[in-house]
Amino acid sequence: MASSPARSGRVKVWAIAAACALWVALWPLSLLEGTRGSPGLLDLSRDRGAYDFVAILYRGPDVVVHLSLFLVAWLAFRAMFGLALWLDRERRMVAAARWALRVHSVRWSFALVAIWAIVVGVAPATWREPLGRVAAVLVFLPMLAAHFITGRPQTLLQAGDVGGWRPWWPGWRAAVLVVVGLPLLSDGVEVLGAIVAGPGGWAVEAVSASAVFPLQIAIDLMAAAVWFGYGRTPAFARAWRGLCRPDFLRSYLAGYVFLGIATCLALAPILVLGVLLVYIAPQYEDMARTTGSELPAVLQALLRLAHRFDGPAGHLLLLPLLLAFGFAERRLVFVNGLGGELGPEAGSR
Repeated sequence: MASSPARSGRVKVWAIAAACALWVALWPLSLLEGTRGSPGLLDLSRDRGAYDFVAILYRGPDVVVHLSLFLVAWLAFRAMFGLALWLDRERRMVAAARWALRVHSVRWSFALVAIWAIVVGVAPATWREPLGRVAAVLVFLPMLAAHFITGRPQTLLQAGDVGGWRPWWPGWRAAVLVVVGLPLLSDGVEVLGAIVAGPGGWAVEAVSASAVFPLQIAIDLMAAAVWFGYGRTPAFARAWRGLCRPDFLRSYLAGYVFLGIATCLALAPILVLGVLLVYIAPQYEDMARTTGSELPAVLQALLRLAHRFDGPAGHLLLLPLLLAFGFAERRLVFVNGLGGELGPEAGSR
């Protein structure tokens, strides 16, 4: 008997969540296994390396640690996917994300980043500093142009064969307000929330964050309305009503949940390699120099990754993710929130 579409969809979500959990768990487990056979980092063992950190809380079979890490990550990702899909009931954010991944500039950014990763991986160690400076420029310029490329109405309205290269000018007033003014206001709200929370503990911080987040969402939506030409009061009020519809807001918030999932996937290698560089590498590299011994192959590979992609060289790898999210968010806002219509103060058409 064929399974129902709903059941098939649930199985697919569980499978995607499992793949995400496997990716996230792979990094800390690689670090643990990569140090196996080396002296314990905390002098709690002779040959268990980073497993000494685990031994502070647990001394049983390692397979339990591996399975526990995977299962916790699996359930967490399943919960996040469940929340995102529950919010995005009409699958508008999902459709916007699929559209963004078909944009030519986004696809080319994935290809260029893959080439960049190969270049950084095989380049001599003496090239590290020059490549870092090149990466800093390659990160800064697209981020500077991202507002103008991802916010072009003509691009956002295209159904297929989307180039995604041409910029759009919303006018000086809108550009300054959206690129500089409202982001500063959003940052100010966040700083104010941190000051109010102060040393009040996690409960006060949670309450402060729950109050700050809606304000930042409101500022982001205000910026979108101004960007697309709804600056004057009557037009802004009309746009605001469209952006405050419950069905649109649910899809918009789902975008942040999806972004949170992508952030978790990106943070897994960043955090593990960062911990390796700061807390683990100095001790083992000094030991290898002193004794003349070789580090385990997995640990050597992780160290190479950590050194090569530390700083701007690694930040550049996140460019396709940020570009894709920018296109998806702008398409959702303009097409679904504003009905694909520019306001009376719209800039270059």
